[in-house]
Amino acid sequence: MIMDTSDSSDDEKDLVGGKKSKLKIVDVAENDEHSSTEEKDVKEPVKALVKKNRKKKSTDIKRRQSRPKTTHTSGKLRKKTVNTGLNGSYWNVVQIDRHAHTTTFDQSHFDDDDDDTTSLSEKAAHEKLETLLISTTSSSSSSSLSSSNDLRTLLYTNKTFITCRSPADAFFLCQVLQDVFNDTKKIRIRWCSLADENGDETKIDENTRLKLDYEDTLDPNTILTGITHVVRHSDKTISLKKQDIIETKRLLERSIKGETVSSDEPMDLTKENNKKTLEQIKDDSSDDDSLAIRPTTITKAKKRKISPDDLRKQPVKKRARKISGEAAPIKKRRRTKDITEITQGEKPAKKTAAKPMTTSKAQLFKVQSNRLLKENLAITNYRKDPFFEDNVSVPFISSLVQSKLAIRAVLINDSNLLKTLIDDVDRVCSVHVKRSLHNDLAAIHYAIKNDNIEMLKILVEDLKTPKKDRCPFPTVSMTTQSTGRANIHTFGFRTAQIMAGRGVKEGNNALKKDEMSSLETSDCGEIIEYAIKNNCSRKIFDLLCEAFPHDRAGVYEQVFHIVRSGHRKLAASIIGEVKDNSYYGFNYVHHQVLLFDNEDLTINRAASVGKKARDNFNLTPIHCAAINPNSKYLKQLLNIMPEYNILDKYERRPIHFAAACEGPEPLEYLLSKQVNFNDGDRGGNSPLHIAVMNGRAINAEILLRTAKEKAESNDSEDQVVHQKFGLASINRMNKSRFYPLHLAVLNDHLECVKVLLEFGANVDVLTSTSSGKLTSLMLACQKGYFKIVKYLIENGAKVEARDRFKCTPLIHAY
Repeated sequence: MIMDTSDSSDDEKDLVGGKKSKLKIVDVAENDEHSSTEEKDVKEPVKALVKKNRKKKSTDIKRRQSRPKTTHTSGKLRKKTVNTGLNGSYWNVVQIDRHAHTTTFDQSHFDDDDDDTTSLSEKAAHEKLETLLISTTSSSSSSSLSSSNDLRTLLYTNKTFITCRSPADAFFLCQVLQDVFNDTKKIRIRWCSLADENGDETKIDENTRLKLDYEDTLDPNTILTGITHVVRHSDKTISLKKQDIIETKRLLERSIKGETVSSDEPMDLTKENNKKTLEQIKDDSSDDDSLAIRPTTITKAKKRKISPDDLRKQPVKKRARKISGEAAPIKKRRRTKDITEITQGEKPAKKTAAKPMTTSKAQLFKVQSNRLLKENLAITNYRKDPFFEDNVSVPFISSLVQSKLAIRAVLINDSNLLKTLIDDVDRVCSVHVKRSLHNDLAAIHYAIKNDNIEMLKILVEDLKTPKKDRCPFPTVSMTTQSTGRANIHTFGFRTAQIMAGRGVKEGNNALKKDEMSSLETSDCGEIIEYAIKNNCSRKIFDLLCEAFPHDRAGVYEQVFHIVRSGHRKLAASIIGEVKDNSYYGFNYVHHQVLLFDNEDLTINRAASVGKKARDNFNLTPIHCAAINPNSKYLKQLLNIMPEYNILDKYERRPIHFAAACEGPEPLEYLLSKQVNFNDGDRGGNSPLHIAVMNGRAINAEILLRTAKEKAESNDSEDQVVHQKFGLASINRMNKSRFYPLHLAVLNDHLECVKVLLEFGANVDVLTSTSSGKLTSLMLACQKGYFKIVKYLIENGAKVEARDRFKCTPLIHAY
């Protein structure tokens, strides 16, 4: 007895009188021979506007009761595992598990010489093949009447393993990260790489150990087959079973040869073909006790969607009556005639022009993993920038390009070239132009960075008294398109800038980003600030203050920049000039803890330890002692005033200053006192952010190692922050929307990059959308840091990653 709930939908219930259909129990025989003769024609329900009389109601009810029964309710997906090929078609239409549904024949059936036994085995084979064909035909006929939602088939469930073809005519193993249907165009997967890095990916057997690697996307057309079960080992590695490898290689050979199962080649169920199949089985099984026979694959014909109105006009299709012992008639495809077989008078068929191959936009911007990329040996590999760091001759292109050669003159220390460019007023618009769009450094900045006093004097003299009648900057005919600006008082909150076009398009504004400006005399304060932030020498500082005396007074209000960067010697020399001036708020304790290397402090009263410099972000001697590599000064001050978390105006604690120290002793002392290493300042910077920003790789490693030890000991104090932001906030974004890895790259600190990646930092982590969704590799390409670019690529950074505006790292390198 089978309890059948008919496929009646709510629409049919309204049409037949608004009553729910009753549950009906139908007796079905085992062979299902008589059920097919009692089925009636299928007709669609009449429209809702037809008059509801009793006669029509009874007719509709009878028609609904006599409708063929289906075993699944509408709206549910038919879940079956189907193996797909490289061309997107299915290798097996019928749901077949090669491990569970393998038919096994005993050798005694083939060794028996009795004709009756042979005939019985043939009949059994005929009946199995006929049942397979009828089940496929009935499923296709019932599905043709279902809606488009019913035709969606689940191929692979989430977290299952599949094999796919590789470019080297081998196969890869990956894990599906989503439910895959027959209409899925892109699959999220996780690749499985070799546990042994020295192994060969093209030679995978049952002894090969694999491990889950990075996430990626996959085209469904490359799938070979699905893996139902994998062997899991105690070291969190997996391996494939031997029968799965054999099946995958068999399908791989078929795909390499270009063999596919066409929907126009149905299965032949004639007696002659069955006899031939049995004879082949008999011959192949002579050496084995049992033999597994694979069911014949049948392709599913394409379904044509039929509307309810069109279905009523079509003639009724009667179901073929099944007769035992005979195969169902099959429509054979008409053989295509060769050109030599066409008789006179017949016209050959017209050949349709092949459509040109077009690449979709989604495929064009698809991010490929580095393992699929091949090195282009035709490109010249430069170890340094040939324009800025080499003496290669450059033809005249424009006045802007010619002006950038002043940066080359400073980097290669060629004073004659710099003087020639200053005197060339006809082709050089200024020797103080910026290097590139994303690199704001000019020639004078590189002179300060390299401590080149000779070049700095030449550039400062030209900045104070520039040449007259210089050629102008190149003119640009395009104008910047403005989308307006909304003030915070307009809506009561801040709003993002509106783009020039839909779909994050910049329009012509993309060509107007470079403003083509140069440094002027009004930028002298910015030059001095850059010098003290980068720990310039005292000679450079005195030279700049002598050249721009009106900006010297502002330097004393910028001392906190020097202290926060950990440059204690320069800070001590500047504070020594104003320590007796109470206006700036520094006292002798500030000066001593910065200047002394191992001398003893002289503290007259305890209040001097907590003295705050009012005009320098409330810096105290405790903050200054935290950047001294000798930790005895910090210990002495904290013994007098145990304020381990005293704040400055920017809400930075002593541990933030200790992270910027040149030595690790102050940081280790504070960590031993259980100071929280996840605290952030007003800008959202943790001590790890400060350490990598200032290039203190040792301090960054101490913070990460301490955080790892606490995570392994399961301390509940920092467990919430650790689960959210990782070790020591390694995956934490500050308010400028940068991660610690971004800050290390932007400031050209390769050793800090190595430490962060060693402790699990994401190499492809993105900045915010407002910042362009840039990766660390894109930032390194913008700045021109060749060593960092090379190291990031070696550690798996995606070369073809795209930012918010679909630009790759290669575009950012220009």
